[in-house]
Amino acid sequence: MSLLSTKRLARMAIAVALVIVCSQITVPLPGIPFTLQTFAVGLVASLLAPLDAFLACLTYLLLGAIGLPVFAGGAGGWASFVGAGGGFLIGFSLFALWTSFSTHKNKTFGGCF
Repeated sequence: MSLLSTKRLARMAIAVALVIVCSQITVPLPGIPFTLQTFAVGLVASLLAPLDAFLACLTYLLLGAIGLPVFAGGAGGWASFVGAGGGFLIGFSLFALWTSFSTHKNKTFGGCF
């Protein structure tokens, strides 16, 4: 069995697509817009294994870094990382890793909460 099987890659690709779609659902506010992006990252982290969740979020960030319009409001490129929401973007991978570890260690709802 390979390190990244086809099933795992497909799950990560669907997770990346979910985060991209949810980042486009936005409520414009001054400064940082309110999006479903953070919810999607938490959902992905809760459903995937820790390494898979981390790699899915890292892939999302790399897609945005190379210039694809995947961030909130159709933004993309390196400028997104130095703007007002740059800290959020950088923290997504760590948030996914931490959330995935905490939800997979305790399988009960109370333990995850």
